[in-house]
Amino acid sequence: MPGITADDVGYKILNKFNNDVKFGRAFADSDGDIRLQMDRNSSGGVSAENIESDFDVFLMLIAKFLSDLESQTIA
Repeated sequence: MPGITADDVGYKILNKFNNDVKFGRAFADSDGDIRLQMDRNSSGGVSAENIESDFDVFLMLIAKFLSDLESQTIA
């Protein structure tokens, strides 16, 4: 995620996020930048509906991660 590094996010929050979500994961890459990754829905092929669903799920993952990050910052 642009501008968010491992220095900004503790590994505790990454582990909690990864335990809470089913189709995604957050991690620090080799440069220390935070990355979000998700599994794609390819059930039944690559349809417009599946692609739309992928975007919806990814936006939900981003919102959850940012919410978790904000909760960590406030706590």
